[in-house]
Amino acid sequence: HSPNHNLLTMAKRFDIASTPATIKILLLLSSILSCSIVVANDDIPTHVAIPPKMDPKITLPEITNYVYLDVEYDWRNEEDGYHNLETKDKWNAYQKLHRKQHNKVTKKAAEKRTADRIILGLFGDVAPKAVENFLGLCSCDKGDGLYTKKPLCLQGTTFHRIVRHLMMQGGDFSHGDGTGGESIYGGYFEDETFEVQFNKPYLLAMANMGSPDTNGSQFFITVAKPRWLDGKNVVFGVVVDNFEAVDYIENFGSFSGMPQREVTIVTCGELSGEEINVEVKS
Repeated sequence: HSPNHNLLTMAKRFDIASTPATIKILLLLSSILSCSIVVANDDIPTHVAIPPKMDPKITLPEITNYVYLDVEYDWRNEEDGYHNLETKDKWNAYQKLHRKQHNKVTKKAAEKRTADRIILGLFGDVAPKAVENFLGLCSCDKGDGLYTKKPLCLQGTTFHRIVRHLMMQGGDFSHGDGTGGESIYGGYFEDETFEVQFNKPYLLAMANMGSPDTNGSQFFITVAKPRWLDGKNVVFGVVVDNFEAVDYIENFGSFSGMPQREVTIVTCGELSGEEINVEVKS
């Protein structure tokens, strides 16, 4: 039978008036449906699917030096969360303003650890100036800063900024709030290289003052992959031991960066390769 005959039969079956207008509508619907079926059939793939490309294995530069940071956690005044702000009232006011960000520490950080040692490997061949600067700040043998007139040393400094699921920042030996510090060269020094990218967590990088070539004494350790920092901050090292301590410290942070607990670098220094036997975490 012709399509018109089938449509007339359909119209009679459903008691639809078989007027010329009705026939035209039914023909239009029939053509639309047939076209849709053809398009849908054409979209069905007939070739073998190509497996997705996996991310290439990340290769880091050779480690030339090792340093350690011994950190301690301040559990005083645990009742109200008061940590390193000047007054209890100031802390309570901040907590009220950012209550959603300042919940109690997570279950992961519920255990009261007192101290940890974090070991870092440095890329001296890629970023020699940044590595020499960090070695001097860990060894504490460079005297006082040219401008700050404070000892060029990380010992006794805190992680003043800890951002949940991102990083922890320290190294401000003069002000302790992210506005101070300086390099062992006096003031700031330039960005050497952006060869190493933020394509893995647990990287060690220079924290600048928000513009290029403003590296001083401040640094940060990542717990994520902040790819938006590629080409902006110099990566010069990586955590090689005690990743659990890095994760533990991250739990004391907030999304604003205000630490919920004071984490202090009590001692630091350089290690020889014979003193450690660890592998870089991929």
